[in-house]
This record gives sequence, structure tokens and C-alpha cells, in this order.
Amino acid sequence: MTREKIMLDTDRGYHISCLDGGIAGQKAVILCLHGFKGNKRSRMIERLHQEMEGSDIGTFTFDWPAHGESDAAFSDLNVPNCIKDLEQIYDHVSEKYKVPVWGFATSFGGFLAMIYHQSRPQAFGKIMLRSPALKMGQVMTNAMDRKKYDDFMNGAAIDFGKDQPLILTRAFYDSICQYDIYDEPPAFPERIRIIHGDRDDLVPPEDSIGYAERYGITLHLLSNATHYYDNPGDTEWVMREAAEFFNG
Repeated sequence: MTREKIMLDTDRGYHISCLDGGIAGQKAVILCLHGFKGNKRSRMIERLHQEMEGSDIGTFTFDWPAHGESDAAFSDLNVPNCIKDLEQIYDHVSEKYKVPVWGFATSFGGFLAMIYHQSRPQAFGKIMLRSPALKMGQVMTNAMDRKKYDDFMNGAAIDFGKDQPLILTRAFYDSICQYDIYDEPPAFPERIRIIHGDRDDLVPPEDSIGYAERYGITLHLLSNATHYYDNPGDTEWVMREAAEFFNG
């Protein structure tokens, strides 16, 4: 089924660009949260929508500020705005469809999903975290060489973009570092599943392993997979994990 592209107004000076993949007779909707430098049309989100349709599960995805087709300024990208966007999207989907809302969150999206989960623990009935950046500040630090880091800390604007510009200053980094997800016990750990590639050199799999062990969360590692799950068969493995988790 064709997904509807919509733009939601906000009180924050920009719009949220969304893809509504709700389907007739759905038993639930999965909110798909893309990662840093990604967008709502990521390869894995596209595939997840196709796979879930056959299980009578819809999807809904959107761009974080300054990502994808967002009309937000780079300065609008910070954790408080992201959480307000997520809350607005969650309320929109809940009111429109009146079915359980679940989460599928990748990397930076996983970091934001867990911040939201701590503030509204009853919101998501299930959350799958794919390579979650539970220590997002450290992940961002590790992505910069020493000169770039020093310049950034001293106020320089740095382009972190991949497929499009993403020019950020230390204000974004500071907003991330205000949140300690890793050391805060998550509500309802039985509702959470983490999947992670054991060769991820962007978001250390050791972070997911330690988090899962500390709080009793189910974790499945994929052998030889990187952060991008780009080996033959990796995407199919993720889809099997999602099907088992969301249909269980």
C-alpha cells in the first residue's frame, strides 16, 4: 500500500515531514525512528514496512529536525526538540489509529527512544533498538579526530552530514550530554529488545551488551555485521528478528 506523505505543523518554527504507513485492519503501528544523518526513507525502514504489512502491522516514520525533508534549521536540532517531535508524532498516531504503538529505533533514534520511554513508560508496548547509541555523546566524540574535536568544543560549526549537509555546533553536543541513558534503569525492560552487529565500529556493541546484562534486556548479536548491516543476509536477519519480536 502507498504511504501518505504529510507535514505536521509544530509550535517550534518548523514542520515534521512524515510517511504514514497505516493499513486497513492493522493491529498495531510501529513508529520508526531513524539514526543520525539518516532519514525517514532509510533502507531498513522501507523494508520493515513491506514486511510488517503481511502481519497486519502499519508503520509511521518521520524526519528528525534538519534531516531528510525537514524544513527545520540546523540550530533546531537538539534533544528537547526531538523529544517534542516524538511526543507529537506519538499522540498523532495514537489518536488517529487507536491501536497499540510500538517502536523500531536505530542508533541516535534509539537514544531518543529511550529518553522518551523513561518519561512516558506506558507509551510503547514494544521497542526494538537496532544498534542503539546509548552513549551518544561518546559516539559523537569518537567520530571526530583531535583537531575537529577541539575546534568543535571551541565553538566551530562542523558539517557532520553524509548525504546532505548537517552543520552543527557544540550546542547540539551539549544537549546530548545532558542525558544519561546508560546508567538509568529503563522502565519495563521486558518490553525491549536490542539487536546489534558485533563488528560495529561506530556504536560499540559492548555498550549494548553491558546495558542488556545490567538491566535484564534481551540482546541478539549478528556475527560480522557492521553498523550498516550491509553484508548479504544482514537485512533478512533483522527482518526475522523484527517479525519474531513484533508478532510474539
